[in-house]
Amino acid sequence: MKWGQEFAAKALLGHGADTTLSDKYGSTPLHYAAENCWVDVAEYLLLNNNDRAHINAQDDLKRTPLFRAVSMSKPSPDTQTIPMVRLLLQNGADQTIRDELKDTPLEIAASYYMVEMVKLLVKFANPVIINAKNSQDKTPLRLVLEKSKEFFDPEIVQIVKTLIENGADPTIPDKYLDTALHYAAQYSFAKNAEIILNWAKLSGKRIINAPNWQGKTALHLAIHSTKVLGNDLRVEMISVLLKYGANRWIGDDLGMTPVHYAAQISSIGITKLLLQDTDLSYINLQDLDLQTPLHLAVN
Repeated sequence: MKWGQEFAAKALLGHGADTTLSDKYGSTPLHYAAENCWVDVAEYLLLNNNDRAHINAQDDLKRTPLFRAVSMSKPSPDTQTIPMVRLLLQNGADQTIRDELKDTPLEIAASYYMVEMVKLLVKFANPVIINAKNSQDKTPLRLVLEKSKEFFDPEIVQIVKTLIENGADPTIPDKYLDTALHYAAQYSFAKNAEIILNWAKLSGKRIINAPNWQGKTALHLAIHSTKVLGNDLRVEMISVLLKYGANRWIGDDLGMTPVHYAAQISSIGITKLLLQDTDLSYINLQDLDLQTPLHLAVN
């Protein structure tokens, strides 16, 4: 405990200090205790206030003490962050309250791949908040997949698994009709895609060939994406999709199948992979320009 905050707080409270008053920034003592992870001080403040409403008080940026505790610890949580957040949740902190930017604590934790924080928050959350969309039409699951393109870490897989095991729905589309699987495929996150597809298999959801607004399936995106350098990750991603039943002969809005795109990018390995164990009677399918995969391969 730094500078004896606990003793000072106890002395002031013992002489009638009001725990609910806010300063010019809208911050209460609990806001400051929360963001600094002063667990003992926060516990004492909560014990000395029978009005539980103040636990969800919002500062000038609409942040609650819970939000401050989570957001001020990104991307590397302080050792006392988890106990601090647990204390707030156990005392009625509301995860559904959004800040000025319309974010929730869970969305912040997911965005910064804070594994233990996500596990704790979902333990106290309901499916509504787990699948809630922010102002950019993104769920926590979508946010963690998006963030991982910049800061890829094996712990991302743990967060995806945790969210799905606790009610996150990978089939929820954004405004472009892209689902979590589309996004995982686009960035060749094979392990994340496999978690999503295994969930779909167990729950009876048919998502493997779902089209987005351009008629593209996850397989289209895995092949055609410009987000991935090199073919190794791409091949791994495509193999996972094919394993779970991706259809290589579905045309998008341009009439192009995954085989068309493989031929277009002149990838021998991917083309061979797509042509294994399939009905080759479709090999001469034409797109809207009447081109077959062979046209694209030699053009």
